Amino acid sequence: MDICALRPEDAAAFQALRLQGLLECPSAIASSHAEAVGTAVTTMAERLAMQDDRAVFAASGLGVRQVTLGVNEQNAAAIALYRDLDFETLGVERGFLCIDGVLHDELHMVHVF
Repeated sequence: MDICALRPEDAAAFQALRLQGLLECPSAIASSHAEAVGTAVTTMAERLAMQDDRAVFAASGLGVRQVTLGVNEQNAAAIALYRDLDFETLGVERGFLCIDGVLHDELHMVHVF
């Protein structure tokens, strides 16, 4: 698996993918579509610019030992996909996200290569 840092020039594609994800599964990302749709591509580009204390990464290909992720426990489709890809559950973080006054739990998963 190859992991690379996203760059400011990836902002438009990243924003489109993020907005699509928010429409398809609103509880998958700790934001709402209504909040995210107003984010300018230039703002997203600034967020993707690497800094000393943060970066946004994308993964593909081969080469790492493990990948960990968090997924809303109510997102059955994503959990099924991750399990099909041999991810295993590490634990659950209760009440990690509050959407419209409803607490959601996050399932922590890992895939070891």
